[in-house]
Amino acid sequence: MKRLLFTVPIAVNIPCATWNQETKEMDPAVDIFPSGIANLAEDGVKVVITMCNSGGRSTACLAKFVCDELATSTTTRP
Repeated sequence: MKRLLFTVPIAVNIPCATWNQETKEMDPAVDIFPSGIANLAEDGVKVVITMCNSGGRSTACLAKFVCDELATSTTTRP
């Protein structure tokens, strides 16, 4: 009897910022993060947990992208 094994990823890396070697700072990944989250939503993901080693970037990530999305979605609704 042939059995099928289905697996799902337990973690997905969607960077909200990338290292800029010239400025020695993290730059928001405005072309990566929003589309990555949108793809998760399209796949039916309902919970997203953000994290980083120190905790600062995950908080900044949510502050930058979630607040921007809320501002955009509330201003574009009729």
